[in-house]
This record gives sequence, structure tokens and C-alpha cells, in this order.
Amino acid sequence: MQALVRNLLRHQLFQIFAKLQFALALSLYFWAALKPASGASGGSIDPLILHGLGNVLLCLSLFVAVYKTLSIRQLFLVLLPITIGVELLQWFSPSRTVDPMDFLANITGMLLGLILVSIIHATTPSHTAPHTCLLYTSPSPR
Repeated sequence: MQALVRNLLRHQLFQIFAKLQFALALSLYFWAALKPASGASGGSIDPLILHGLGNVLLCLSLFVAVYKTLSIRQLFLVLLPITIGVELLQWFSPSRTVDPMDFLANITGMLLGLILVSIIHATTPSHTAPHTCLLYTSPSPR
């Protein structure tokens, strides 16, 4: 089973789809955060939970896109400006407001995502093929 997973992760088509899914996830994340706010919250899920879950999913999406090429610290450094930036961009959106609780939910979701990524990272095979991602090129084995 591990060989099957390793072969899948090495496949160039998988690498392309991994990056495309992150680009789509990032686009949806910003769209959801910056679209005009609806007047009454008709949903039954607390918006703070949605903020947190959105950041968990974004973290997992980035992890898939750069599988084992970035450390947890590097993932954090990529995600932090996104998490902060989305709240700051709401400052310029006339139909959105900046809320410190949203920011706290975003950070909490990001940290929960990083904990999940740490668990996944620690329990998966480390013998994956090197590949290129948008942020880092892993060295070729000698």
C-alpha cells in the first residue's frame, strides 16, 4: 500500500492536480471571505466555526499541494499572511467588517490544521519522490 501511495505522489499529473486544488481552495477561501455579507445569517453554523474550518481546510490543501517539501514551520509562514491578509482585505470591502473574533477563529483554525498536518506528516512514509512546488524545489537524491 505504501508503494502505491509513493507512486501516486511521484506522478507528475498528481503534482499538477495538487497545485490546482490549492489554487482553487485559495480562490474559494478569498471569495467566501470577501463576498458581500448577507444581511441575516440564515445558516445554522456559527460563522466563527466556519472561519476556523475554512482555515483548517486551507492548511490541509496547502499540505497536499506541497506534500513533504515544506516543514510545518514553513507551512505556518505561508499561511499566516493569508490568514491575516484576508481579514485586512475586509477592511477595504464596503460590505464587510473586520472582527477580532474572526481573526482569532482564523488563527485557531490554522493552528488546528497545522496540528493535523503534523500528525499526518509524522505517520506517512518519508520516501516520497522529490518534486517541484510553487514555493520550494526539493533536492534530487544523489
